[in-house]
Amino acid sequence: MYKIDNFLFGLVLGAIVPVIFIYFFNYLFLSYFKAEVKEDTIYVLSVLFNFLIFRLYMINMNMDKTGRGILLSTFIHAFIYIYLFFL
Repeated sequence: MYKIDNFLFGLVLGAIVPVIFIYFFNYLFLSYFKAEVKEDTIYVLSVLFNFLIFRLYMINMNMDKTGRGILLSTFIHAFIYIYLFFL
């Protein structure tokens, strides 16, 4: 397994993971459970998965630069969430 400890890699990883989980949760809730879920709930759940990946890279793998990129991307997603759903 390649260990890439790079800020840019963390930024890209932190930007892509929530988008993947948004599509995953949309498919899961709408197709499988047939449940009505608000968009902001799905967005928050997808951003929470960024914190799990952040913890994995910072604590378990000791990759500080990648973890910082993921954390910055998580904050950017949080600001986008506030802008889209509260302003």
